[in-house]
Amino acid sequence: METVARRVRRAGPSAEGGKGQVVAMNVEIVTQLMAAVGADVTPEEFDQTFESLNVDSLALAEISARAEERYGVVIEGKLTAETTPAQLGAFLGEHASVTKG
Repeated sequence: METVARRVRRAGPSAEGGKGQVVAMNVEIVTQLMAAVGADVTPEEFDQTFESLNVDSLALAEISARAEERYGVVIEGKLTAETTPAQLGAFLGEHASVTKG
């Protein structure tokens, strides 16, 4: 199974604003959301569960609230201990308006 870090490196940034740029943007957004609740995570850890990264339910609720406020997407109830940062990034990529506020 390919890790998020490998996908980001493989996709690479695109001058035309293509898939690589979107993937990198999602990694940055998830990293920022997690850092805001004290959960520092690297792209190499994106395939680990929140539980294995020691992100508790209170932090997940805060991440959900921040994602809704910042990107206009409701994810409350969708994040569990078994969710990964990669899955969060994919969900945000599908549903968020990254140009919002």
